[in-house]
Amino acid sequence: MLKYYRGGFIEKNTCDKLLTLAENLIDDFVDISENNHEALREAIRLNHSTYDMLFLTLSRSREAKLLTLDERLKKLAEQENIKYFTL
Repeated sequence: MLKYYRGGFIEKNTCDKLLTLAENLIDDFVDISENNHEALREAIRLNHSTYDMLFLTLSRSREAKLLTLDERLKKLAEQENIKYFTL
């Protein structure tokens, strides 16, 4: 959302609304330590940020859909056969 705000695509108050919407989609909070190592390995393998790989690997391990607005991450999800959706 920050990227879209900085790029002038959405307004500040829209960020808050989108964040609330995204928070309401969460079913379960997972301790980051559960998939740190896998995320790092995938970041190296796919040449992508470890931060994004935390979400990608968690989606894969939980068989959950990945929520992202990031085009590069969407492509990686498709490449890795991980379902995703955008707002």
